[in-house]
Amino acid sequence: MKSRERIQKRIINDQIHFESLFNFVQTEEGHKLHQGFINAIRTMFPWYWDEICGLADGSEILFEHLLVLNFANETRTALRLLQEKTIDHTQQEKNPSETKGCSTVLINRTDTNTFALLHNEDNTAGLYDTAFLVEADIKSSPYDGGTRHSPNERFLAYCYAGVIPGTAFGTNMHGFVFALNALLPNYIGENRIPRQIINRALLSVANENELDKLLHGTPIAFGFCINGTFFHADNNQQRYLLNYELGPNLNSNDNMTTKNFINDICIALNYLLHYNHYDRLQGLIVERPGLLSSRNRAQRGLEFGEIRTEKDALTLLGDRANKQFPIFMIPDMDTNNTATLLIFITIICGFLIPLSEQQYTPDWKSLDSRPLPAWMWWLWKGDKPNVNIVAFMNNNYPTDWTYADFAEQFHAELYDPNEWADIFAAAGAKYIVFDSKHHEGFTMWPSKYSFNWNAMDVGPKRDLLGELANAIRNRTDIVFGLYHSMFEWFHPLYLTDKNNNFQTQFFPNMKTLPELKEIVENYRPSVIWSDGDWEASDIYWNSTGFLAWLYNESPVKDTVVCVVNDRWGTGIPCHHGDFYTCTDRFNPGHLVTHKWENCFTIDKNSWGYIRTSGINDYLTIQEILYQIITTVSTGGNVLINVGPTSYGKIPPIYEERLRQMGSWLKVNGEAIYNSIPWKYQNDTINKNVWYTSSKDEQYVYACLLDWQKNTTELTLGAPISSSNTSITLLGSDVGLLSWRSAGTSGGIIIELSDIQIYSLASDWAWVFKLQNITSKRINEKS
Repeated sequence: MKSRERIQKRIINDQIHFESLFNFVQTEEGHKLHQGFINAIRTMFPWYWDEICGLADGSEILFEHLLVLNFANETRTALRLLQEKTIDHTQQEKNPSETKGCSTVLINRTDTNTFALLHNEDNTAGLYDTAFLVEADIKSSPYDGGTRHSPNERFLAYCYAGVIPGTAFGTNMHGFVFALNALLPNYIGENRIPRQIINRALLSVANENELDKLLHGTPIAFGFCINGTFFHADNNQQRYLLNYELGPNLNSNDNMTTKNFINDICIALNYLLHYNHYDRLQGLIVERPGLLSSRNRAQRGLEFGEIRTEKDALTLLGDRANKQFPIFMIPDMDTNNTATLLIFITIICGFLIPLSEQQYTPDWKSLDSRPLPAWMWWLWKGDKPNVNIVAFMNNNYPTDWTYADFAEQFHAELYDPNEWADIFAAAGAKYIVFDSKHHEGFTMWPSKYSFNWNAMDVGPKRDLLGELANAIRNRTDIVFGLYHSMFEWFHPLYLTDKNNNFQTQFFPNMKTLPELKEIVENYRPSVIWSDGDWEASDIYWNSTGFLAWLYNESPVKDTVVCVVNDRWGTGIPCHHGDFYTCTDRFNPGHLVTHKWENCFTIDKNSWGYIRTSGINDYLTIQEILYQIITTVSTGGNVLINVGPTSYGKIPPIYEERLRQMGSWLKVNGEAIYNSIPWKYQNDTINKNVWYTSSKDEQYVYACLLDWQKNTTELTLGAPISSSNTSITLLGSDVGLLSWRSAGTSGGIIIELSDIQIYSLASDWAWVFKLQNITSKRINEKS
């Protein structure tokens, strides 16, 4: 179902909980309370006001109802206190064991630079089934009188439908990570800031002094704790783990602002699981006995052992072993820990015919006019994993080794983008497609949408994509393109959408589409090769919306060769897109009028580098030329995959094949580059001959794939000679070749006895250039 339907469903399901609050905000007292919130928000945090108005508008939910959803604790507390006819600023929760309100945070450990989990107190059990992970960019608050504006910040939150992500927690680029715990919702006041506003405002804090200033100067709606982390990340950023307590029972003044300074707070470094409540006693931190639910969750958490990766943390979050006190609830996910050797980079060389420009609307009828393949590793995952790879993993890696653990072993220490560019140029490539992100989600550029899962944060610590783009553009005339996987095997947002039968669009809206726009805006590729689309429709991916933006508004909209392939959702391949790829290794063997591409890999078995591959696992140069010649003859481009090593080198056998291809194209390139299909593709009597034509149709090229020893003549069935027919062999110094007509029905017999094949400049395949010929009618027999 749609996002708005999900929010509506939540309201309906929780009507028993919220009906009294919906009614309350219509009363004079309730209206006064919410008007006080509105006045404070619009004055101090106008960005948040814009967000909640936009959420109400987009979801078609009543604005008053969204206020209740976002400020439910404050509203419920105010209603209860009104009913009790008392407001006691120092009132404690009467039954602490029933206190509800928690935060769950994925953080990085300071001692190992790996992920850890911070989880506090309780959550409202009735909302488990409406929770989801959110990743987004936000604009933090200009908290100091509107004079300071922070840049866009990364934000990751576990929250509920209809609730702005600020309710949960966030990180900023300055080094602070914050979580909020609503422990004591006992004090409410007009013109005070709701708790999630403060949590969001924290994201703009740049140092400890600014944190103090914010917390000392802002009236808070009710008491709470702020929990965060401080760690030394791989990118040398530092973050704080802190427990900052505010509230009438925690050494506060009459304005509900804290008197505690940073140097007085509880510092708890390297906590894997943090479930504790803290009280302050004469300046000392004393741990209070935890709630029953916290103790249960802590015990269950300890049974998991050390949390080393984000996947470990997400698995723990989804644990349901204790049904009464589940640690936290997320949709089911695949916890298969089997892994294989991880190849992060795939380079593809190709030959491109540019397409024309026009304006586009976001529908396929308009967008159909512009090229890219799919490759994947699937031997380590799925219902039927490869037994040899499973055995290899069991024999060589610890039992708890996961796919993500390979990232630390990917160093690309010998990666030289200039060397790569020179190899591709020597191969005769006209465009390349660099694998910017494959299905595991690891990005080859420092994407702000792939925190700690990119080549800058983990492994090489380099912008591999950007370096190659610069080398290609500075050293060659090759067109630069990018491959990008739409889906990601393990991403919780994608798994959530998948479990919802793709009726929600959290993943494309928060990950795929922002990421695509990021690589377009930052690297300006001329080719976008989409893949990983096949599990969901183009409507789910919003493919037409993105392509309309690409062609009409993006930085590459005026680039003549800005083209895309056909992998944008189920049912789209071979039907829509600038060029068709249809399936991997697609080579139909007959003319296809729509521009298409044959993407294949030099390794017959894999799109990545395999250390155990033998010589027979690779295509020979003859087999590669067969694919090139037959593809171009039938109207396609070729995209030839190369699998580099984890240390950043193109293996010698790949380089040899590419340079062999380049040497052949130097001699015979006029039959490939800028050629068009002839009336015949394959000869009518000689199946080893394929044809192309010059664009002006002045020349026809007959490409011979097999030249048998002691061959003295070559018979062609499709051409019809004239008195002015001339024939030459590219790469030969013999000059004009002798020929004769094959008979009254047409055809040509070329004399080859004077040609010494070993002396030719071309090997492996040979091109005869024919001038002043016509062709048989297609239905005419030889």
